[in-house]
Amino acid sequence: MILTMYVMQSHPDRHRRGMILGQLEVDTVDIPGSLPANVSVVNSVADFETEYCDGINILPRQAITATLGPETLIGSTVTLSGLTDPCMLYVNAVAIEVVGGSYDLLLDKAGDHIIEVNEATCELKRWVITAT
Repeated sequence: MILTMYVMQSHPDRHRRGMILGQLEVDTVDIPGSLPANVSVVNSVADFETEYCDGINILPRQAITATLGPETLIGSTVTLSGLTDPCMLYVNAVAIEVVGGSYDLLLDKAGDHIIEVNEATCELKRWVITAT
């Protein structure tokens, strides 16, 4: 039997609630006693990239239709719109909570700027903007 581990709805970071962590193969329905705090299991198979758990069911992650503005010159601002509201955005590995569905990124230095959405209930997205 396959059990899917997920982050419980009681987790203090609401952006991680429902996130699929992995799967266990077990012989019985007994829940393993060595699970970390705020982690539980559901008797189902799930894909961590495309699904999440609401505490009972495995559900598909919401699609992100976000688009980037075209500017890539140093000193310009790129707008990322169409994000889920609210969501956690990572810009060059720095976490930023976005409210309102859009985010403006100032391209203040040359090189790559990596933007990632890693929200349990919506699909994983990653953009790389190279400012010149």
